[in-house]
Amino acid sequence: MEYAADKGLGTIIMEPLRGGCLTNNIPGDIQKLWNESKVKRSLAEWGLRFLWDQSNINMVLSGMNTMDQVRENIKIAEEGYPQSLTNAEKDLIRSVRDAYSSRIHVDCTSCNYCMPCPAGVNIPLNLSLLNDVYIYENLDKPSGNYFHLSARKMSAAYCTECGECEEKCTQNISIKKYLKETANIFEK
Repeated sequence: MEYAADKGLGTIIMEPLRGGCLTNNIPGDIQKLWNESKVKRSLAEWGLRFLWDQSNINMVLSGMNTMDQVRENIKIAEEGYPQSLTNAEKDLIRSVRDAYSSRIHVDCTSCNYCMPCPAGVNIPLNLSLLNDVYIYENLDKPSGNYFHLSARKMSAAYCTECGECEEKCTQNISIKKYLKETANIFEK
């Protein structure tokens, strides 16, 4: 974002609430952090205010399903402006970020060095879906994405365990093990 701003380019944020993952079915330890805040806001407001607090963001595209969500997003956008969060609020957001980060199961950065897979498996996306299970404690959202991959023969179940991906992985991830775990979770 800083690079784009330095070049005079606008920045647009899409899916700022991760398709609802940051506002629905919140793990207990993370909900506890939000509950301890003196300032009470909806989770959507916390997420959107975090973005509007940054001067390098020009537009936020947030999916909405109800008229109440449209109204809430408009209100947040009207009240959100750069540097509007207090230091305590920023600390809270960092604590929540750290709590989510601590739930990451596979340290895959989606660099794609493991690709292409000879069997056609989309390794980074499968590992991302596995992480979603651990981060959000929610199988419902990622399972739809997994079955989309499965229909295209790109899901973890198609892994032949050839090991080519592990030889190319610069992060030394046990990809075969994690793909097997992904298939076990989603192929139930």
